[in-house]
Amino acid sequence: QSHRITFTLPVINEARADFNRVVPRASLVGAQVEIHGRHFQPGDQVTIDNAPVEIVQLRPNRISVRIPPSARTGALRVTRGTLHAGAGQFKVLRPPVVQGFSPVEGPVNTVVTISGQNFGPRARVFYGRKPAQVVKRTGSTAISVRVPRGGERAFTVRTAVGEARSGGRFHVHTYPVVMNTSPESGPAGTRVTIVGRRLLQGSNWYLGSTP
Repeated sequence: QSHRITFTLPVINEARADFNRVVPRASLVGAQVEIHGRHFQPGDQVTIDNAPVEIVQLRPNRISVRIPPSARTGALRVTRGTLHAGAGQFKVLRPPVVQGFSPVEGPVNTVVTISGQNFGPRARVFYGRKPAQVVKRTGSTAISVRVPRGGERAFTVRTAVGEARSGGRFHVHTYPVVMNTSPESGPAGTRVTIVGRRLLQGSNWYLGSTP
């Protein structure tokens, strides 16, 4: 006596994911990115530069992901088992970070080196609200500027991605400016009046090298 058993084999869908577009193509860490396409399925994994990315929502025609703090610029891919679909390069944007500056004091025109991260080749520096002349760039971690006039101010590094401000202020040394003396000559012991700017009480005065 024979028996017949009828059953249906499950359909295994190994269709490769098909990309349409990625919006945006570059973003800050923590931002949400939308991957548009077809044939996305539960279990698909998304990576950037071979590092996994958090999937916020997955639908057949769109995957929403969040860029993690550890992400680096690299190839964006959707992986399903042994199948890989690439969507090209994704750029991870990072705002500048100011960690400190040196020296912390000096006269106007002192060259100060600001250290930090993510400065970039087009980073601009402001001393308070005044632009500071950039005299040297060292990769993306240091930038040297000349201190303009403006009293004690903090430094701000500004890029296309964002800006960062130094925690401390630069202390500007000020010096007295002598505009004229009266009288201009006389014997030893003559009382002389000095007119000028920033003539601070307690300053030491010299005639040549003689106090």
